[in-house]
Amino acid sequence: MMRPTLLASLLLPALLVINQPASAESQPRYVQVSGNAEVKAKADYLRLYLTITATRKTQQDSRGVVDTAVNRLLAVCDDLGIDRKDIDASQIRNYPQYEWTDKGRRYLGERIDRPLVITLRNTERHTDLVQEVLHIEEASLDNTESGFDDPSALRDQALEQALVAARDKASLMARTLDARLGKVVFINESGSAMPSPVYEMRAMAAPMAKMDAAPAPMLVPEQAISASVEVRFELE
Repeated sequence: MMRPTLLASLLLPALLVINQPASAESQPRYVQVSGNAEVKAKADYLRLYLTITATRKTQQDSRGVVDTAVNRLLAVCDDLGIDRKDIDASQIRNYPQYEWTDKGRRYLGERIDRPLVITLRNTERHTDLVQEVLHIEEASLDNTESGFDDPSALRDQALEQALVAARDKASLMARTLDARLGKVVFINESGSAMPSPVYEMRAMAAPMAKMDAAPAPMLVPEQAISASVEVRFELE
């Protein structure tokens, strides 16, 4: 994973309350500020959701086509160094396939769907895997999502940076107005976000066979993990 890039925002509204000396004993003196931070990092893994599908006149024929395509896909994964424990191929579905027309429904055959989930830990092989999948006629790539091995560590980094941003802003405000920052009397995490973008892609292999150009890379952007806090400090 690339080293996270840390961004902090000091532009949120703040509240500074300094009372007149006559009312200092009855009313508190404090400064309340907000702080934002954002951590950006490359995903540790990609998770690809695929489906192998075949419709033939008999269930046995459909199953044979699906099994051949699944074994071909597993061989591709072996060549790319993907561990079998990172492949979920535990489900299979079968049902009759019909086509609806003005005259009613027409029986097409027996359809078998075999969904697979592949966790790709070497994200540099993403393009290679996708290109191989697209050359398996019975395979469709439904979507791809990215994730982190330790998302809580990234959330903690963002939260820490947000707190530092709030403290620095409060110190600046107090120093500028000839006051001194005291102890913290209130902290609230006002928001956090860790998006998990999904890149949807549906394609079949036939058009790929006609292409002579080198495959374009599958680019996965960095993800942003953000945190926001509100902090109140006493003024001395």
